Amino acid sequence: MGDYVELPGVRTWYETGSQLAVVPGTSHALPMEKPAEVNRIVLDFLAHEPITTMMPVRRARPAAPTDGDPA
Repeated sequence: MGDYVELPGVRTWYETGSQLAVVPGTSHALPMEKPAEVNRIVLDFLAHEPITTMMPVRRARPAAPTDGDPA
């Protein structure tokens, strides 16, 4: 079975501002296999502002309260 990412997952990542990092030659144990690479990827992600895209991302609006409670 090959590696693939299904469209609903990609859409969710895009809508939430997530990023995908692919590290060749690793498994699901990436943090144990290449800890320095994981640290570099995470710190780089946290250090930079989100990238501005040409198409705005639609964000879900919170549902209006139904019982008068603002929460």
